[in-house]
Parts: sequence; structure tokens; C-alpha cells
Amino acid sequence: MYLYLSISVSIYIYINICIYIYVCIYIYIYIHIYIHIHIHIGRASADPPSISPPQVKKLKDYAGHGFKYGGASSQINKMKMKEKMAEKLELAQADMDDEAAALMEVRRSTYMY
Repeated sequence: MYLYLSISVSIYIYINICIYIYVCIYIYIYIHIYIHIHIHIGRASADPPSISPPQVKKLKDYAGHGFKYGGASSQINKMKMKEKMAEKLELAQADMDDEAAALMEVRRSTYMY
């Protein structure tokens, strides 16, 4: 009788420990999924930083001015530099737009409420 009682108590304790561990793991995973989703929602819902079109236009205007500001080699090099800067800004804006679209897609596909 005492052996049966000690075995049943041991099994009871073992089952309770297993349930406790299962619940802890479930909560841990749920919290991490919740945080991961809200990070993506926060990034996608916030206004993405944008490159202002007037800034790019100003750089392109300077790059394409011809010899309005002089024809010295330094001015020509500066024109080329401004042209490259405008191209980099346009590429950065395109990348930000793609990233924002991808984050919105993640938000739509993993929205768990």
C-alpha cells in the first residue's frame, strides 16, 4: 500500500512538473512571436523615412547645369559627385520603398489577433 502511494505521488509530481514546463515553453514562444510581429507592425505602420524629392531635384539640377557655374575641372568633378549622390539617394529611396512593402506583406500574412 505504501509503495503504491509513493509511486502515485511521484507520478503526480512528475506530471505537474511536465505541465509546468510545457506552459513555460508555450508562454516563452508566444511572447517571442508576439514581439516579433509587433516589431514588424511598428516598422511597417510608421512612416518610413523618405528622401525628399526636392533634395534629389536640387542635386540633379546642379549635376546637369552644364557650365553655368564655370567649366573648371573642380566644378566638373563636383557635378559628377552630385550626380552620383542623386543616384544613390534614388536607390536608397527605392530600397526603403521595397522594404516597407515587404514589411506590410509580413504584417498582412502574420497578423495574429
